[in-house]
Amino acid sequence: MSRLLHAYANSKTNNNSSEEATINSIPREVFTEILAKVASASLVDHFNANQSCKLFREAGCDKLIFQHASVEELPIIQWCPKPEVSSFLKQCEEAQNPEVLYRQGMLLHKSANLGHVVAAYVLGIILIDAGDDEEDVLRGKQLLTQKRCTRKRSRSGEIEECRKKAKKSISGMWVNNSLSGAKKYSCHNLECTARNQTYEADNQVLECETCNCKKELAYFYDMLGIMNN
Repeated sequence: MSRLLHAYANSKTNNNSSEEATINSIPREVFTEILAKVASASLVDHFNANQSCKLFREAGCDKLIFQHASVEELPIIQWCPKPEVSSFLKQCEEAQNPEVLYRQGMLLHKSANLGHVVAAYVLGIILIDAGDDEEDVLRGKQLLTQKRCTRKRSRSGEIEECRKKAKKSISGMWVNNSLSGAKKYSCHNLECTARNQTYEADNQVLECETCNCKKELAYFYDMLGIMNN
């Protein structure tokens, strides 16, 4: 990406028409895919690319870029957002960027269905705790226990990352919660009860999926200061 920008900048500075023609001959969709990857890695690099030249600025308006842009560098709560930031987030929302949808909270279902791992984790917790029926509880269990590793990360590592990101998000936006903290989701297998009393790591994956879900509920209750009576 940097080489491409450098080449284009040189063609403009040196007035090298052949070099500029070569850059301009690259299909628009190729530029779009490149900028989408840049935006997914760093907003700063994305904005710098947009400001570098007209070609990248025009390609940077594609919906694909807003759909994949990372917003981790932006505060979860925009107390005094700049107009350009608000416009950017609005375009990300319209492009169904899963990270932006996750932050909105009300769209957890859509964000989880689009593959946002932390959204699926939080939605699973909510469905198990506050679901209307057994179908909701089953769906919540599936969300919490499904294998979502895409970068050769262990499941325990994935759980730990979900916890950290969920805690960071919720601590900044969740003021009043409605989770009950009730012990209505339990494993009644006596062997599990005895075995799970000895697990060492807090993020250790247990053999029983029901016990795994119960442990995540307990972690969430503790994180939110809910008494699990």
